Amino acid sequence: MRNGSSSHPSISSFTRRVGYPVAIAACAAACHGGGAGDADPPASDPSSRTSTAHHDDHRRNCDWDQWGGGPVHSGESCATVDHFHRIAARLTFDPFVEQEVADNEVQFGDPGLSVHYQVPLLIDDDVYLELKAGTYTSCAAVPTGPCGINAWDSQIWIERAFHWSHGTLVADWTFASDWKPEPGRLTFDEAAFQPTVVGPFIYVPGASGSLHKLDRRTGRELATIRLPGVAEDPHTFVAGGIAADAHGNLYYNALALAADNPRRDARAGWLVKVRPDDTVQMASFSAIAVGAPAATDLCVGVFTFAQTPWPPSPDAVPPSALCGTQRPAIGVTPAIGPDGTVITISTAHLNPNYTFVVAVDADLAPIWTTSLRDQLHDGCGVLSPSDATPADTDGSFLSTHCRVGAKLGVDPRTNLPPAGMANDGGTASPVILPDGGVLYGALTDYNQFRGHLFKLDRHGRHAGTYDFGWDITPAVARHDGTYSIITKDNFYLDGRFNMTQLDPQLHREWTLEATNTQSCHRDASGQLVCVEDPDHATGFEWCINAPAVDPRGVVYTNSEDGWLYKISPRGRVLDRTFLGEPLSAGYTPISIDRRGRLFSMFAGDLFVIGGDDRD
Repeated sequence: MRNGSSSHPSISSFTRRVGYPVAIAACAAACHGGGAGDADPPASDPSSRTSTAHHDDHRRNCDWDQWGGGPVHSGESCATVDHFHRIAARLTFDPFVEQEVADNEVQFGDPGLSVHYQVPLLIDDDVYLELKAGTYTSCAAVPTGPCGINAWDSQIWIERAFHWSHGTLVADWTFASDWKPEPGRLTFDEAAFQPTVVGPFIYVPGASGSLHKLDRRTGRELATIRLPGVAEDPHTFVAGGIAADAHGNLYYNALALAADNPRRDARAGWLVKVRPDDTVQMASFSAIAVGAPAATDLCVGVFTFAQTPWPPSPDAVPPSALCGTQRPAIGVTPAIGPDGTVITISTAHLNPNYTFVVAVDADLAPIWTTSLRDQLHDGCGVLSPSDATPADTDGSFLSTHCRVGAKLGVDPRTNLPPAGMANDGGTASPVILPDGGVLYGALTDYNQFRGHLFKLDRHGRHAGTYDFGWDITPAVARHDGTYSIITKDNFYLDGRFNMTQLDPQLHREWTLEATNTQSCHRDASGQLVCVEDPDHATGFEWCINAPAVDPRGVVYTNSEDGWLYKISPRGRVLDRTFLGEPLSAGYTPISIDRRGRLFSMFAGDLFVIGGDDRD
C-alpha cells in the first residue's frame, strides 16, 4: 500500500470477489498476498530461440492496439526492452487510489485496490491511456448512502492521447466517455474500460452498449455506434474489451442487466460485430451458446453451509435451481483467429458452473460450443484435502475442504466432477494458439481458488488442463517451430507465488518462485530502503493479468511487492526495477511498443520503462 504496509489477504477479501454464491464461493482476484523472486544481477541469457523474423510474420505489425497486443491475445512484442532501470515517464491516471483502498478496507476489511485498468494502447509513437475523473463517492464521506463499489457511476472514464517527442510523453486530446462499469453488487472488482485502435480510429466503450468512434489524431467524435433495437438505458453495458480483426471489424460483448437488481436474471447478452462502415450485427448468447441450458432450465446448485463439511454424504445431491440466461462473462475480450473465427465466453447468469467457450464465424454464425463441465477430476482427495471440521470460523474457505469419506476427485460443493467457472471479477480472456487451439482461464475454488487453465483444440475438443487459471490471459512465446505458454501460478492459501512456463501439452517447462520478502520505499533523499516484511515471509504475489513476452522469449511481469520483473526464457530473473511501495491490488496488464518501451501500472500510476533519450 502507499503507506508502505501490506498484509496477507483477509478471509473476507476472498469471499466477496466471486459473487456466486456470495456466501460460499471465494477467490483471489485482488492480488492479495505475494509473489516475486529476488533478482539475480542483470545478465544476458543466451537462448536457442529462433530469430524475430518468424515472430514478426505472425504479428503483421508491431503496434499494441488491443487487449493482449493483438486479436489472438498472445501478449507478443516485436521489441526487446533495454535500459530496464530507466523510467522514461510516470503519470497518475487514477487519482482515487487512496480512497479506493480505504473503502475496500471499510467495506471488506481488506486494504487493497480492487480495480482493473485498460492496457495502454501503443501505435508507433502514439499512446492511448485511460484516465479517471469525476467524483469518487467515498464511504468515509457518505457512510449511510451508496458509496465505494456501490457508487462507481459517479466517476468518469476518459480516454487520453499522448505522443512521444524527444523522449518526453506529451499530452494531446481527451475524450470523456459516458461508459460505466457493471454494478459492484455483481462484480466486486471495478471492470476494465478497454478501447481499441483500428487504423486512423480509436473506438471507445460508451453507455448502453454503444461505441464512440473517434479520430485518433484529434480525438474528434465521428460517430456514436449504438445497438440496433436496444433502448438507451443505464443497465446495458459494454462487457469487457473491444477486439479488432485484420479487416477492421470490431467484436465485443454487451450485457443487459435487470434494472432493480443485477443479481436477478439478466435480460439479454449479445456478441456484437461492428463493420468498418459502422453497421452493426448482433447475436444473442442464447443462440450462439449451442447446447447450453435455457434460462428456465434447472441447473445443479451447491450445498448449503448448514451441510458442512461438504459433501454432506458420499451420495448427497445438491439442490437445483433456475440456470438463468446465457450471457457474456464480464471482463472478457473476444479473441479472433487468423481465419476470422471469434472466440468468447458464455455463462449462465444464475449459475457459473455452466460456463462455455463459444466459437462463431466472422458473421456470428455458431461453429462450436464447449462446456467446461465434466473435464476435471481433481477435487476431494486430490487437490482438496479431507477435513472433518470447518477450515475457518466464518466459512469463507469451506469449499476447499472435503468431508472425510468423500468420493475421490469431486467438487465438495456439488459432489460432482468439478466445473470451470467464468468469474465476473476478473479479466481472463481467451487466447488463440499458434496451432489453432484455444486457452481460457476459469475459476475453481476447491484448489485454493487457483482456477484451471483449459486448452481446447481448433475444433473445440478438450485438449488438457493446468491447475491454475484465475484472472489470467496467458502470454505465448513462439520458438523453434513450437511455442510455450506463460502464466502466473499463485498458491493463495499456502502463500507460495510462482510464474510458470508450459509446453503446448500444458506440462511445466519451468517455475520461478517468489523469494522477495522485503517491503521497499524511497526515503526523502530518494534512496531505496528495504526491510523484512513479516506479513510476506513467503514472498509477494505476482500481480499480472496479461504478461508480455519479447521475441527472445523474455517475460515481463509485475508484482505486489512494487517491482517490475524481467524473466529469462529459462525461468531466471534477469533484472527488476522498483515502481512503488507494496500494495494489494487488482491485476494489471503490460504492453510494449515497437521501440522497446514497456508500459506498466502500479497503484494508479503509469510507468514507462526503457526507451532512450534519443527517442
